[in-house]
Amino acid sequence: VIVADLTGAPARNLANLIWAMAKCEAYHPRLERAIVAAARGKFASGDFKPQELSNAAWALARLCSQQPGRGGKKGGEAEGAEPAADDALLLELAGALGKALHASVPQAIANGAWAFATLVGAGRLGGPSPEKASASLAGAGYAPSLLAATAAARAREFNAQELANTAWAVGKLAVASSVGVSGGGAASAYGALADAVLAAIESRPPSEFADQQLANALWGCARLALAARGAQAQDGATGGETRSERLRRVAAANCAPRLGRFRPVELCMAAWAYVTALTGVAYAGAIDQDADDDVQMSEGGLDLFAVELSNAARARAKEGALSGPHAAQLLWACARLGGGGGSPPAKDLCSSLRRGAKLLAPVDIANAWWALARLGAQPSPKTGKVLRKATRRLLRATTVGTSATNDSNSNNVEGGEGKVGLSAKHVATIAWATARLGAPAADRRLCEVLAAAASACASDFNARDLANAMSAFAALSNSGVDEQRPDLASILCEAALARLSQFNAQELLKFAGAHARTGGRDERLHAAMGAVRTLRFGFPALPSAPKTLLKSGDNLLKSGGDDEEEGGEGGGLQVRLQSRAPGRHLKHTGVAAWEASVTLGQWLSGLPSPQASSALRAVLKSKGSAEVFEKGGKGKPPVLDILKTGWAGVICVELGAGLGLPSIVAAHRGCALVVATDGDVPTLELLTANCAANSPPLPALLRAAELRWGVEDALSACGITVPPDLLLAADVVYGQEDAEPVWRALLDSMLQLTGARTLVLQAQVQRFGREAADGCEPRFRAMLADYFESAQVSPDELAATGDVARSNCTVHALRRKPLGAGVPRTVAGGDGAGGEEGGDERARKRPRQLARVM
Repeated sequence: VIVADLTGAPARNLANLIWAMAKCEAYHPRLERAIVAAARGKFASGDFKPQELSNAAWALARLCSQQPGRGGKKGGEAEGAEPAADDALLLELAGALGKALHASVPQAIANGAWAFATLVGAGRLGGPSPEKASASLAGAGYAPSLLAATAAARAREFNAQELANTAWAVGKLAVASSVGVSGGGAASAYGALADAVLAAIESRPPSEFADQQLANALWGCARLALAARGAQAQDGATGGETRSERLRRVAAANCAPRLGRFRPVELCMAAWAYVTALTGVAYAGAIDQDADDDVQMSEGGLDLFAVELSNAARARAKEGALSGPHAAQLLWACARLGGGGGSPPAKDLCSSLRRGAKLLAPVDIANAWWALARLGAQPSPKTGKVLRKATRRLLRATTVGTSATNDSNSNNVEGGEGKVGLSAKHVATIAWATARLGAPAADRRLCEVLAAAASACASDFNARDLANAMSAFAALSNSGVDEQRPDLASILCEAALARLSQFNAQELLKFAGAHARTGGRDERLHAAMGAVRTLRFGFPALPSAPKTLLKSGDNLLKSGGDDEEEGGEGGGLQVRLQSRAPGRHLKHTGVAAWEASVTLGQWLSGLPSPQASSALRAVLKSKGSAEVFEKGGKGKPPVLDILKTGWAGVICVELGAGLGLPSIVAAHRGCALVVATDGDVPTLELLTANCAANSPPLPALLRAAELRWGVEDALSACGITVPPDLLLAADVVYGQEDAEPVWRALLDSMLQLTGARTLVLQAQVQRFGREAADGCEPRFRAMLADYFESAQVSPDELAATGDVARSNCTVHALRRKPLGAGVPRTVAGGDGAGGEEGGDERARKRPRQLARVM
């Protein structure tokens, strides 16, 4: 066959020959080159039928994965031989597959998708990162989003294996962009495929999906859901659930009973899919006592999936079946699930880590350190020694630009792949983890090498990495970095000053405090902390407003240092805010733009009406009515006015407004009157200026007002006589137990400012560690649960507008419960609930005392 002239061979013969080579795992480079040479040009000419095209693609992918030096493990004639099929031929093949897509049978669609996902994973077409590869495929006419749209439309024709392969492949290639689908609907196409695959898993008999197929399908759906964030499901496609909630439910119902028999790689894939679906959902349970009724729970209230995952991971570890990468990925998943699965199998997984340490990739090392720190689990002496040695080896190999991935919690479930050396993100993660674990996990040798790697990576750190690294090395006292600390502080400070505009308030405050604790002194950083900064935020979903000049305070608007760009200068509303960094000991916190206010503003900007949000629909149509609220009786569930009228005519108040970003967005969203309140005088100066500089077009009104939490008449302080229709609050709860009286005063003001028809939107940064376990946040959430019904806005909705992918915030919609059984009439501790009679003189004086505390 080799010596024969294959130039004129029929396309079918060429496809069959190369398919047979791959199927038999008989790699012969001369034969492959002869077949490829004969096929070149015939893909584009239309000589190949759809099935022949998919067979050729499948064969080329298999041959690439089988050959040494080309991503495979099996031998052949020529070690490290260059592949016969170059990228030009592969793109020709991709273009032919794209043209034949609608005429292809499901098997051909699935095989073609699997082939190119495998090729990209092996480094072809710009891989393994999907961004370049997806752009190349889209240019050839074979965009992943086009594949997703076609497969979603014909999902009922696919069998289980074809669905699993297609979901896995498109999920691996998926990039949230508008390339490939008319109208810019790439995210919608990815979401539609995820919905179709989840519907098939639910509707078909469980036995139809083998364990591997189920794991592949769920992993692919999780990847597709991430790429589709912000794209709403089609009406009726998810039965009112968000895509994340549905993925979580399907994974729990279909995987939990089978996890015990999953192979390690399948266990990792299912765990990653479930954790991805769970992100941001578990936080709701602390406030919303009625949430998650449809999630399968064990008798102890534990998440069944988490319980079964812990049991399966422990069993596989004791069997010795887990590789080092698998152990790291499962340890990360168990840490992400927290206490939902009972006691995590950290000890058993650490034993597998120790045995497979030589195979650990950079992302596995970072995942292992992060998980141990999150669980607060010190590794055993033997495991710690091996993990530190593997980490030092990678840290020494770390140089600028060696990053294999910049995601310390990546979805890599293969393990052992990636370049030598840790990325800047990995170094920052390990520094944070070692500081949190302390000795003996963080010994002197590791800290010395870690400090050197941080110095080398300083220019690659983003703002959050810099803040975490600086804070970590400030905490690592007496650990071998004392002599390096001044130089390291100087290097990190230079890197921070170079990207000062990228820092938000939390990150800048964290960095500056840690820099001072290391003994660092830099007047430029001190000046930046005290300077007025102009922040710019873009809201493309809102119409642009004519620029309004301040009648006073022009110098304030013109002063300041570096601008902080948020959202760019594109079309839509452009908001300018004046800010400062908070003072030491968190004085005047409102003068900075905190993350939760940005998240709340971004989400509101893309919400044309409350009807557009499933969380708002749920809470606005919940039990209670004006009659029930006032009299404590029983009545029919009402629909609040705001749900009928939308934002038009709404009266809105924001508590602890700070710089006023959510208030400004609400005013431009259509609210008739917005009152942005704060109780701090320096903050009020900036708030008043920002409201004037970003005032909405008439007849809407936006103004600032002084309101100290706990005052007797909060309505009068806001300049209104009835409770508003909308109450906003962003990151108003933080601190430790000594701040609890302040939050009781906040609750008192919330009760005064809410009536039966008031919708409350509260945005909050999710905090970890002591603040999450012992601080005021869980206590405040418990207090809210006594008075308010709650529903959480899904991560999918939050991602619909703005870049909240890195945000660690949640948004809850709340509504007053009707007075009656189980609902207190006053704030616990004797504070009077606003608008209600009763309470002694001491209770009436207490809010004044709390106001003086503020």
